[in-house]
Amino acid sequence: MNNENICQRKQIGRNISICFRASKSILQQANNESNFNITIAELPILSFLLDGDKESIVSQDFITKSLGIDKASTTRAVKKLCKQGYIKREKDKRDKRAYNLSLTDEGKKLKFHIMTIIMSWTNMIYDGVTQEEINQLENITSRMVRNIKKYKEEKKYEHN
Repeated sequence: MNNENICQRKQIGRNISICFRASKSILQQANNESNFNITIAELPILSFLLDGDKESIVSQDFITKSLGIDKASTTRAVKKLCKQGYIKREKDKRDKRAYNLSLTDEGKKLKFHIMTIIMSWTNMIYDGVTQEEINQLENITSRMVRNIKKYKEEKKYEHN
């Protein structure tokens, strides 16, 4: 790999980092302007549940794996969302170590607010980007996520 490729890859990494940090900051600012008191750490979990069927029940472990969040962070966010009355957390009847999550009526009321924040941010960052470019970006970032998961799995086996 030549220097130009290395510099280009570093710049891509910087750009991804800038987008991530800016999205956290802007989404938190938009959320702070509301009365819902949801942190940026809780937003993905709530959004995940809001994307599903209104009556859906999802395992906490499935959300953790789907979002790529560590178990401790998921547990902290879930406990706070439960305390605020947005989600319900119940032990799984078949596996007493597992928990199932579902939206409460209060949580369901947040859908419009959260989707408005997310759509506003999404429209802003994709301004001037074609659908073909969006498709390419989705394919590339999905491949990168698969590579990360593969790497993590390989490392897990090395430590056993």
